[in-house]
Amino acid sequence: MPFLGAPLLVGAGAGGGTVAAGGAAAGGAAVSGSTLAGLAAVIGLGALLGGDTPKPAEAVAALTPDQLAERLKKVQEISKGLAATAAAACATGNCCQRTVVISRSRAPLSAQHIDDAQAMGYPRILTLDRPGTAERRAASLRGIPTLAEHDRDEYPPATFAENGGAASVRYVPLSDNRSAGRQILTGITGAPDGCRITIMTGP
Repeated sequence: MPFLGAPLLVGAGAGGGTVAAGGAAAGGAAVSGSTLAGLAAVIGLGALLGGDTPKPAEAVAALTPDQLAERLKKVQEISKGLAATAAAACATGNCCQRTVVISRSRAPLSAQHIDDAQAMGYPRILTLDRPGTAERRAASLRGIPTLAEHDRDEYPPATFAENGGAASVRYVPLSDNRSAGRQILTGITGAPDGCRITIMTGP
């Protein structure tokens, strides 16, 4: 959720090169065996070896359970500190709060990612921080290859401080994820950085 070919898949190598299923990056980096094994589990070993372009009908995990648990712990620590800061600011009258509702009918898979991440313990109240967006997104997506016709959806979105470079990441079809991104953009337009945004899903 933003602010948001060749062989089987193409991704970004550590040096910015293109990574293909064969394991070599144009910039000289290599895809680790664990990365390929994870992708095989997601899309099927036969497709991985056969060179077919994967087009899953629904969102698929981009992280292992252990990776996700480690990221969740970091995000919860960040969220706790930000919540305390926000409470102190509100006590002095400097309190911006908004709610953004992501439509399940317009962005069903992005909405499901939000619901699942929040059920795991990722925060639903987030702190708007536009200047750090690019840095957080790069950290959250590092090492996760791209997938044709899909975005690497993050929750919390990179526009919020709680992302912390440790977001939950899933592959979500482009149209679904871009719709969710537009809904968030609409909801935060005009809000100052530091504003506390509650992310919810709805019809």
